[in-house]
Amino acid sequence: MLDPVSWKTVASVRGPGWSSMPRTSPVMEHVSIAAALQVFEPVDMYSDHLNAVKAHVRGATAMLHHKNPHAGIWKSAMLLPSFRKLATVH
Repeated sequence: MLDPVSWKTVASVRGPGWSSMPRTSPVMEHVSIAAALQVFEPVDMYSDHLNAVKAHVRGATAMLHHKNPHAGIWKSAMLLPSFRKLATVH
């Protein structure tokens, strides 16, 4: 998480992806956003993976659509009581 004035990192979350998931960039981008939704209060989040950003912008219907290969990630995250909706993903 970046400080909006100084643009310095004030918080970050690191860790391995879920062991049952493939170790690919698209999967880990979705996992990292889903994990952040469980940890941080609503903030702006930046990602360099356009499909992960688009999925979040389109909302829950798109994230959980049966043709979305990452729907299981979102479903697992949304079922947790700690899940929060971010203000914006860029």
